[in-house]
Amino acid sequence: RLGTAEITLEAVNADAHSAAVLQAPRGAAVLMLERLSHLADGRPVDLEFIRFRGDRITMSGLLRRTA
Repeated sequence: RLGTAEITLEAVNADAHSAAVLQAPRGAAVLMLERLSHLADGRPVDLEFIRFRGDRITMSGLLRRTA
């Protein structure tokens, strides 16, 4: 069962591979999301590095506060 996930969002320059896949110039600013997911017992289970073109992204979210 999945437990927690740590995420980090960072601006980086596109390397050759990312630039080709995203159809962006090499060295262009892209957003990189790093996510490390853990099982409920704390063991790490998944590490992802996801890159997004900065000129083609919209982020939205919903924050819920509990008592």
